[in-house]
Amino acid sequence: MKRTSKSFFHKLITFLLFSFVIISCERIDSDLIGNWTLTERSYLITASQDFTFNDLFGEPWQGTIFVDDEEFNISSFTYHFYNVWPTNQFCSRSGELVFTFFGSQLEIDLNGDYYMMDSYEFDIASGILNAEGIANGNDKSLQVKVNAIMPKISMKKGEQAVVKVESHLTSYTNLEFKNGGKLQTDYLMVDIMDRLSGKWSVKNDRITLSVENHENDTYQYNFNGNELILSKDNIAGDEIPFHLSPFADKLSNITYHAVYTIE
Repeated sequence: MKRTSKSFFHKLITFLLFSFVIISCERIDSDLIGNWTLTERSYLITASQDFTFNDLFGEPWQGTIFVDDEEFNISSFTYHFYNVWPTNQFCSRSGELVFTFFGSQLEIDLNGDYYMMDSYEFDIASGILNAEGIANGNDKSLQVKVNAIMPKISMKKGEQAVVKVESHLTSYTNLEFKNGGKLQTDYLMVDIMDRLSGKWSVKNDRITLSVENHENDTYQYNFNGNELILSKDNIAGDEIPFHLSPFADKLSNITYHAVYTIE
């Protein structure tokens, strides 16, 4: 009888210890429960050598913009990426003048009147946008001359810089974490937003998102007040965004950060 009791308690203790390890490794963090909305997205880049980074989404741009005889303040222009084609625009904050990239052609929208140029030069590695010539549209024409230079970040080996990017390039624009590891998300694929179901789980400081018909994503996560920050180290290969890829050989690490706030 004593042997049976001893054996039983030994097994019970072993089971409890095993369960504790499992629960400690795979747990549900109650602080995550709620509806989180994407508010900011950025990349932390680390230089592997001295170089100058051309910050496509940064401000202010430098150079000159002339349309006919009118000069526009280039410091009021910013670069934008959209999900629907055409995806790239360089425009003034007022919206008075918008340059839209249509493959090899450049569209100029001046106060709602549209014109088209047959060629332009846009090179992220060199940090330039140049266009010069006649733009035509609706039996009218404009003389256009753009010499635009992207904002620059001078980096020394080992230094880091935060590079912002348009938030709608990300897939998870909303994350609703529910009890029991259930997940609902507004998932953006190109220009289509789907409301998808899935699961979520945490292990130590990492969270794994499993959404139907998509590969699992694992991120480091932490909280900053009412903000949830998801991050992923060592971004490489096809995951490197287009505005960082020209400098990939000069970077030792690219870290993705996405900031969400709870509703």
